[in-house]
Amino acid sequence: MKSLQDYVNQAQEKIDQAMQKHERAVLAFSGGKDSLSVLRLLYPYRDRVTVATADTGAMWPHMVEFIKEACKDYQLEVIRTDQAAYWRKHGVPSRIVPIYNHAQLGFMQHAHGNRLLINDWLSCHTTLISKPLSDYVDQSGATLYIIAQRDDEGYVDQPKRTGDVEVLTPINEWTAPIVFEYLASIGITPPKQYPEIETSLDCWNCPAHTTEQTVRFMQREYPHLVPELNVCLYAAYSTVADALNAELPALRASGLLPQAE
Repeated sequence: MKSLQDYVNQAQEKIDQAMQKHERAVLAFSGGKDSLSVLRLLYPYRDRVTVATADTGAMWPHMVEFIKEACKDYQLEVIRTDQAAYWRKHGVPSRIVPIYNHAQLGFMQHAHGNRLLINDWLSCHTTLISKPLSDYVDQSGATLYIIAQRDDEGYVDQPKRTGDVEVLTPINEWTAPIVFEYLASIGITPPKQYPEIETSLDCWNCPAHTTEQTVRFMQREYPHLVPELNVCLYAAYSTVADALNAELPALRASGLLPQAE
């Protein structure tokens, strides 16, 4: 069984080998535990690494200062995107998207009617965070793009290269407990949402990433933001409920659901 030091040595070796081939690198940084770990592993190369983070205009307040402090020894590039404008055009992000409420797919059915637009969260995240970061790397002149992605998260594997840029995922074999153990071993405290919420935080008003834990955290830490979050939650979930209700008569008629009383 691998020890923590084995995992650290393996990740450091990947970074050392990559930095021998590349003069400039960019680290995608959310401020979460994983990117925080990679940031620390990159410390010997801090004069050759730019840390890039995306601010959609809805970054959690404590993360703004946390990222600034965590990256004080690095060149930090804050890429600003416009969540409000994207939502106006494409809709509020959700895990479930009723097709009639999609900006493109629903246009035939509702061309002459009012509808609340709902968008899939992955497209939203890609447009406001992932793609702007990738575009920045392409424009920066860096030839190494470092991403703190772990295999056990279940995401699609990152490509090894995008154009002239090599992509490196140095802690891909780590797990969340290993990340926490590593940070504790070097005396680094992750953002204050941990361990209550064991993920990085993107947009505080995103219905698709709101959980019971994030609601409780917001109610305690940022009660003034709760009313606006509730508006976003209601917009997404009431629309989903309306779409589901349209399907219920057929399900009841088929016997798959009990008849309404």
